[in-house]
Amino acid sequence: GARARPDGPRRLADDRRHLTTRRIRTSMQSPSHPYGPGGMARSRSPAAGGASTPFLAPGELIVVYGPDIGPSPTVTIGDLPAFVVAAAHNEIEVAVPFGIVNQTSATLRVTSGGVSLPDFPVRVVPTVPQIFPAPNGRYAAALNEDGTVNTRDNPAKAGSVITFWATGTGWMDADAGQIAAEARNTSCCTVRINYRAAEVLYAGTSPGLLNAVTQINARLPQQLNADTALIELQAGARSASTRVFTTAP
Repeated sequence: GARARPDGPRRLADDRRHLTTRRIRTSMQSPSHPYGPGGMARSRSPAAGGASTPFLAPGELIVVYGPDIGPSPTVTIGDLPAFVVAAAHNEIEVAVPFGIVNQTSATLRVTSGGVSLPDFPVRVVPTVPQIFPAPNGRYAAALNEDGTVNTRDNPAKAGSVITFWATGTGWMDADAGQIAAEARNTSCCTVRINYRAAEVLYAGTSPGLLNAVTQINARLPQQLNADTALIELQAGARSASTRVFTTAP
């Protein structure tokens, strides 16, 4: 196929597993929720306005789960409709509306089967970057510069451009639940690779995916000393990290 432009949008295989990152539990039965691809974050049962209240960012993709929450729900966050990406009996995937950007706290409301579930308080923060993982969960869902999927058997070369995807990278003037029709470089993020600043050629919408998804094209260092490279994505005051497979020139 044609070689992908390193400074423009690229397409990831249409696999819904790449669009699940962070989970918020509305049930008070458990204090834990998965937090991104790297492990677990502790969260106490929700307390309105308190430090233990779960948080989210404008435009972030989240999974809300609890007993009987699906399968045909409607969702509002901060009194704004939130696009439901997917729904099952006990969990729903939701695109947080960008319009909550000026709020510091909000209420997440779910109506399922005509019944309104109890209001769920959340804190609103500017960014909560989360990098989409590959199906194994340990590495990024990423493409090499030639457009092939980055895997252990197909690593990226030193000095080449790696493309990966994230959510929660900050506000933009768009509908989070709409498909991005064109490339829009928002310059939302910086990247460090193996603890050094990396060249970011593109950071913005990914045509064909939701506006809640950010595509990042970054150049790997010319010198690599291991078969993986640490990727650190910074958006606002928060960061996320993952790894990609690499090889020497």
